[in-house]
Amino acid sequence: VPTTPYPLFGLNSLTYESPFNAVFICEGEKCASLLHQLQWNGLTTTLGANNTSSSDFTPLRYFKQFIVLRDNDKAGACFTRDVAVQI
Repeated sequence: VPTTPYPLFGLNSLTYESPFNAVFICEGEKCASLLHQLQWNGLTTTLGANNTSSSDFTPLRYFKQFIVLRDNDKAGACFTRDVAVQI
């Protein structure tokens, strides 16, 4: 297990060209994996949605647009807020 900050799940599929010119940040690895199948930039935090502060968002510094895909619950709202702070 790497030391903190943990790398984002899906960095190996990150490209600078995507259909939406954006990076999708998902609340889970299942969602990010589905986006990979569509060849879209799908990332998520390692070790779950509650781990945003321990994840390394620096590889995203060259991107300008982000779309956060979250669950429609309180935890999803917290995830979105925490991701926005990290970005």
